[in-house]
Amino acid sequence: PTGLMDASSLHAASSSSTSLVPQPPRVIPYSPHDWSSYSGTYHPSNILVDNPTDQASRWSSGTNDLSQFLTLKLESDAVAELITFGKYYKVHVCNLKEFKIYAGMTQNQMIEVLHAGLRNDEIPETFPLKHIVRGVLYPCRFIRIVPLASWGQNFNFSVWYVQVLGTFDPSFIQTATQHHKMYREHEAVRLCLSYLR
Repeated sequence: PTGLMDASSLHAASSSSTSLVPQPPRVIPYSPHDWSSYSGTYHPSNILVDNPTDQASRWSSGTNDLSQFLTLKLESDAVAELITFGKYYKVHVCNLKEFKIYAGMTQNQMIEVLHAGLRNDEIPETFPLKHIVRGVLYPCRFIRIVPLASWGQNFNFSVWYVQVLGTFDPSFIQTATQHHKMYREHEAVRLCLSYLR
């Protein structure tokens, strides 16, 4: 059928996807797009500014249950490779001891790209994000931060500052998006065939 890939086509797409000329990671502009809650003046927009001496310069969730999240919308489609978390200038009970990050082109189709935790100190930390899936670059438009635990028991979650780095050159992203679309089509056919067997 038109638009479906055979094995050789998939291999070619995978090879060309990962062999795209590497781009040095650059800061990807974003805006807070969706969130579960926030407390008082600790609005999600506070994470756009790195102000470690201001205890009010953070997003703080309204509760500490596991339904809390903060979704970022990138300014354009991108391959997100790294994420940096800034912190308060001293240890804080609301720092994220454990969290997960999901990414995807839509909010309804996201994959886990990181499961990690922050040290409870004042030093910013940078983590690599999963951005290659079975040899194919994974473009995204949305990134969701899901807190799982804070350093202080029964305290709300706080995120002080977030910076996302990666590639968003239009020609690079267009090619990566085409390859990812072909990969998804191939996987859908493969799953259908395995089910019919």
